[in-house]
Amino acid sequence: MKNRHLLTAVVALSFLVLAVFQYIKQDNSDTLQPAEATASPAVNSTNSELDLQSSKSLPIEKKTLKGESEESEVHSIDPKVDLSPEEEAYLLAYHPRVLEVKIFKKDPFIKKFKDLSEKKVLLRTGEQAELKSLLTDRSAWKRYLKEFEKNLPIDDSYKEPEQHRMMMIDYFEKAVGEVEGSARKQLLSDLVDLLFYDNIVSSQPTHIKQSLAGEKVEILHLIARSSPVGVEMIRSHMARGSYQNVKLIRHYLEQL
Repeated sequence: MKNRHLLTAVVALSFLVLAVFQYIKQDNSDTLQPAEATASPAVNSTNSELDLQSSKSLPIEKKTLKGESEESEVHSIDPKVDLSPEEEAYLLAYHPRVLEVKIFKKDPFIKKFKDLSEKKVLLRTGEQAELKSLLTDRSAWKRYLKEFEKNLPIDDSYKEPEQHRMMMIDYFEKAVGEVEGSARKQLLSDLVDLLFYDNIVSSQPTHIKQSLAGEKVEILHLIARSSPVGVEMIRSHMARGSYQNVKLIRHYLEQL
């Protein structure tokens, strides 16, 4: 009987030990699981941050021309791209933003026109009057019309007068829309003469001929947008234009 009680006690003690062991195991499992769960997002977060960083481009080096204001900063030199000294010098000299700053320094009139005509908010009464005064300034018309009779330099420096002339075309388009009557008709007539000005010759480099042809297309569209009268004025000049000019103008007229 004594042995039987002893055996019962041993079995009961074994079950107790087993229950304690299972409890400790479960407790450890519950404790570790949140730690693993929190570790996983941390790793994912780190990977996401690395992916995000790797997808961003490297910082762009800022360059400023000597003597120019901060306006002329060039942000297009990417350190990932190996540029030769000549390529970097070209970029610094002929970047569109740099050219714009140079043009504005030489021509405050066109800068004032651009500032007012491209203003993002409504112009005040005084600004409206100032813009109208600029657009109806006949001395500016004559000055800018003569600029288109100048030859473009055949080296890289042609970029500056090319961009300046594009600004002048913007000016003329706004001017044609502002004036009326005989003044408008005279300005359109002057622009048609400019369109047929024979300044493209076979001896010019291809890039200069393309630039001058581009100017003519812009002027043609300016005139054509102004009114049907403008298109008729162009057609009436066809018989007097050079073969090369007429061929170019006819081609783009047919696409209107």
